[in-house]
Amino acid sequence: MYLLDKLNSVFTFIKEFAMSSGKLVYSINVSPIVDRDVVNRRLSVYVNGSLTEEKLYPPTTTNFGNFGFNHNDIVKVLVADIDDAGNASEPIVSEFTALDTVPPQKPTYINIDFVKEDYDS
Repeated sequence: MYLLDKLNSVFTFIKEFAMSSGKLVYSINVSPIVDRDVVNRRLSVYVNGSLTEEKLYPPTTTNFGNFGFNHNDIVKVLVADIDDAGNASEPIVSEFTALDTVPPQKPTYINIDFVKEDYDS
């Protein structure tokens, strides 16, 4: 019974650690520019309907870096190219729900100790 209690406490700790862990990290990438007169790329990120990030990037940007979201966040990402006259392209849009589908790592060790020899059974 002692070992079972220990194992249950280890599994409970792992579950609580996983549930309290940090953000789900996603990398945002886009295809290269098409038109030569593009001077900026505008990235807009909405989380659960609220604008959380809007930033201009150089026209050569194809990787906007990593962004962290919570489990079950509804994320909408828009990227528009802006030319030298200030015209913005129609944005490319991607929408997804951030889901934690990564299981926790297995326990690092298990310890089983001989306790005694029992003749009363």
